[in-house]
Amino acid sequence: MTAILQLLVLSAIPVVIFALWSEYFKAARALQSDDENESLELEARIRMAGLLTTIAQLFMFMASGSIRHENPTAGLAGLLITLGALVVQAQIQWSLRVSIAKDPAAAREKIRQETSGGGGVFGRALLWASLGALSHFAIVFGFAAGSLLFANWAGVSKAAMLAIVICSTFAGFGSAMILNFALAPLFMRKVLPAEQISDPELIGKIAESFVRAGLKLPDFWLIKGGETRFANAWVAGFTSGRGWFRPGLFLSESLLKSLDSNELRAVVSHEVAHLSLKHLQRRFFTALSFGIGLIFVAAAVSFVIAVKATPPMVGWMGLLGPVLGVVCVFGIMRYLGSQVSRCELEADHHAVAVMGADVEALISALKKLDGINGIPLSGRPPGQASAMSPLTGHPATEKRIELLRRDFPTPREASEDSRKAA
Repeated sequence: MTAILQLLVLSAIPVVIFALWSEYFKAARALQSDDENESLELEARIRMAGLLTTIAQLFMFMASGSIRHENPTAGLAGLLITLGALVVQAQIQWSLRVSIAKDPAAAREKIRQETSGGGGVFGRALLWASLGALSHFAIVFGFAAGSLLFANWAGVSKAAMLAIVICSTFAGFGSAMILNFALAPLFMRKVLPAEQISDPELIGKIAESFVRAGLKLPDFWLIKGGETRFANAWVAGFTSGRGWFRPGLFLSESLLKSLDSNELRAVVSHEVAHLSLKHLQRRFFTALSFGIGLIFVAAAVSFVIAVKATPPMVGWMGLLGPVLGVVCVFGIMRYLGSQVSRCELEADHHAVAVMGADVEALISALKKLDGINGIPLSGRPPGQASAMSPLTGHPATEKRIELLRRDFPTPREASEDSRKAA
């Protein structure tokens, strides 16, 4: 009973902090004007607070390992208490979103759409993310368990057995990453309200850029409006995929309605540039390398704790794993964000220089997309914490336009630059 009480107290700490945080947000909203940017800014801060509280909750769960390991009842109770705390936190966050909204009824309906089980984006995302995580774990566990059975059957030494299991675990992690990456288009279709594009004229416009680049055509998918009111385009999957693994180009309905033919061609050329420059493969191998590195670090820390730590030290050193995990994940996200930023700039340049996209059409499309998505040209969405800006990946549209103007000046700009140089 003492162990369960300790787990309750640990899980309650982040929830109480978030509840106090929500009162601050309510007071901040009362002092704000009706400016839409200020409202979006506050919503972004609330999402950031929710993310940080969730991380704190998971940290508390991992740090309570010594308590949960006392008996099976405490272990099961710890899991249920953590899940319950996350549900309470979500309820507080959703209630907060409604209370600060200019139209509470519309906000409540939006939340209902997002969270209505398999019918909402949030519900579908949670379902498929859970299935993806379970499949990932099952593959890694299967490789590790299979290698252990093989090592026992082969009668190898303990050192050789350990080496086999470690190598198999790495192989399982890599295989799971490949599978999840290859199934990304399927995941997108299941989570988002997507339907395959069937309009021959539109398919012809989109396919033109792929043909020019000498790439195999992926499936083309339209993201319907309603639940997902945003303008964007992206590609997912391996270019060589077939069937369930066939790559896909996803275009939002609002994007297609907002862009003219030249702008659409420029945006598609940008996405094709990602494929031509193998940006997806680069991101995959970076994530895979970091993932394997994290496993190695976790194994090394566990070994040190098990071999070197005295009993009084184990409880304190048990916190080392969660702390390192959080620090490493944020470090990896920052690096991946900077890599994504470089890839976006490279794709902009390739789309114009190699794919033949009109530079003015690309600039116009970028401005329109920012306008629809409520993002200023400076690139920082209203309220996005500056500390998290490196994690967002996409560079500021202002910077992208500046580089495009520099690399591809109009004849008038080029002549003016020549006169300045003279």
